Amino acid sequence: MQLNKNRKILLDLYHHLIENFNKMNFLLNTAAFYLAWFVCLYGATHNYSFLAMLFVTALLGVHLLFIKRRSEQLFQQDLCLVMFSVIVGSVMETTLMLNHLQAYASPNPIGALPPFWIIALYAFFGTTINHSMKWLKGRIKLAFIVGSVGGPLCYLGGAKINAVTFSVSLVEAYSVLALTWGFFVASIFWLQVKLDLSQARID
Repeated sequence: MQLNKNRKILLDLYHHLIENFNKMNFLLNTAAFYLAWFVCLYGATHNYSFLAMLFVTALLGVHLLFIKRRSEQLFQQDLCLVMFSVIVGSVMETTLMLNHLQAYASPNPIGALPPFWIIALYAFFGTTINHSMKWLKGRIKLAFIVGSVGGPLCYLGGAKINAVTFSVSLVEAYSVLALTWGFFVASIFWLQVKLDLSQARID
């Protein structure tokens, strides 16, 4: 009798957690991203960039492991978005650096490539698309606006603690970053829609 009662309590708790998963997932993913952002910027400016990269990589691994246990399809989609974010973000950052727009603290020893801590941040940003930024799903124009505002603000925050320095005026840097990040965020949400459609056809 007591066993059945305990089992019922556990089942009720499980269903309660599932019902509140989206809300908890939003909060956890948001907190994890800003934690990753802070750790990377702090590490870059205090000669701990390698440890910061390892921390964010571990955080990324925990996220993917958790998602894989919940849903294989969501895991595969998250993985694609992370890879897209890393590849496109690295090309974007390299282009900006080659055009002498900005320079980072703790730079990558391999030429003009972006620092490893920046690449790690792009990887973790890829996890936000299906979770803390899920409300932008299918809203490509709004995604462009959010990217064009939020992206440059992150750089300005980094500039305040000398994690990034600009070689041009603040207005010019903001204008270029707004356009670049607008297209970047819009493109990753476009990809997310395509991945949804592709998985729907398979199902």
